[in-house]
Amino acid sequence: INMEELKSIISDSGQFIPHKNKSIFLNLIDLEKVTIDDIMTPHTIIESISLDQNIEVILDKIANHHHEHILIKDEDNETIKGVLETNKILKWLIKNNRENFNHQELISLTDPAYFIPSGITLYNQIQYFQDNQEKIGLIVNEHGELMGLLTLEDILEEIVGEFNEDLPSKMSKIILAGDGWIVDGGISIRELNKKLKIDLPIDGPKTLNGLILEFFEDIPDPNT
Repeated sequence: INMEELKSIISDSGQFIPHKNKSIFLNLIDLEKVTIDDIMTPHTIIESISLDQNIEVILDKIANHHHEHILIKDEDNETIKGVLETNKILKWLIKNNRENFNHQELISLTDPAYFIPSGITLYNQIQYFQDNQEKIGLIVNEHGELMGLLTLEDILEEIVGEFNEDLPSKMSKIILAGDGWIVDGGISIRELNKKLKIDLPIDGPKTLNGLILEFFEDIPDPNT
């Protein structure tokens, strides 16, 4: 029996397998063909902080940041020093005086950059995360250019579904508006297909932005 036959058996199992379990089984089978590029957070929507910025400016930016991670860059604003989980700053500020927060404290809370080559399957990447005791990685192409960010949680959510679905950062990508939807262009095609139960092609561009640009072969005007 091959993988496609196994997927067919699971899909046709009816009530013998609960719907949630069925979904998990099918997602597990797909781990060997879905790549990290399919579920990463695209670099275009990853915000960054430069260490040459004033510490108050940095704290204000973090306070208004709506995602869980932010890149920390060197003073030249080019070299990536690492990835900051924004909740670490909040925990630090609860326990300490804000006036004592400085660039050294910021660096101490930052996880070193762990780079992942594009194209790796989720099956292999979850093993790499485990072997290297990492949970956050930056995806780069063959030229070393940043493509996106991936977390261990992203892979787990691909298997079992989203955690904390009530968080604003999780809900803001797709918003019901009248008889249609307002969709963040940075959303992955794979996630969009799952949320709206549609079947856009996933073998080309990985994000809605990319798919639109490929279709129009140009940057569309606003509100078109």
